[in-house]
Amino acid sequence: MAKHNFPFEGWGLTHGPDHQSFLATNSSEFVLAINGKSFELESATPATCLGQTVSGLNELEMVDDFLGNGPALMGNVIDTRVVLVLDPVSANCLGAFHLEDLEVETAEEARGRHVANGIAFDKQSGNFWVTGKNWDQMFEITVGEIDNEDKAMSLLAKHLDSF
Repeated sequence: MAKHNFPFEGWGLTHGPDHQSFLATNSSEFVLAINGKSFELESATPATCLGQTVSGLNELEMVDDFLGNGPALMGNVIDTRVVLVLDPVSANCLGAFHLEDLEVETAEEARGRHVANGIAFDKQSGNFWVTGKNWDQMFEITVGEIDNEDKAMSLLAKHLDSF
């Protein structure tokens, strides 16, 4: 155990695919690879999906073997209910899923006060635990090979088009 300064704004932090390094986000489009011993920045790779960079990845979670396809990095997209599935090395989008039907949407969501904002993988069950800011509960969800991918990508495209 050691204490390190983190010289960035912190939005998400998880272990890297090697379990020796860290991956972080800071509200930009970059996934930051951080040395696990020195905490120095090793690289900053833009997250891309649908041919565009994706800013605002939040609440990261590394899954060592996502659906039998190897390691994948999950991240909520700020101010949406979309979770991106990224290649942890290239930060290219492998897919997405959405959390649209879990909690009632409110007007506060547009102001970032009732948004999806938490994801954790349960290795024993293979399910995810998800929640959000000011949500009343956490939800255990199962993600399948094509679970909501079309709707999730449509929601992401709408979000990206707003910039």
